[in-house]
Amino acid sequence: MDDAGVASIGCLAHLLQLVVKAGLESQRAVEDAVSVCRKIATHFSHSTLAKERLAEIQRSIPGLEQHAIIQVHVFAGPFLCECQRMAKVPSGVEN
Repeated sequence: MDDAGVASIGCLAHLLQLVVKAGLESQRAVEDAVSVCRKIATHFSHSTLAKERLAEIQRSIPGLEQHAIIQVHVFAGPFLCECQRMAKVPSGVEN
């Protein structure tokens, strides 16, 4: 670690997280997608009816695990995994 000028693995991981975050934030499409996801999470966190309807829809799709919609600050790994999981959902939520 000394050769790389990094004090510890934790520092290296944090530095990598900051670089990836800056890279993602520099992409307008990523910022737009995150903004839409935040609006969706806010809607479901404020509406009991919407949460119940989402649970019904999730139960009606075979093979789809039921997930809660929450808004959290994450680093790139889980964020990208969540984006990939959301892309696999066969249909959107419709009223």
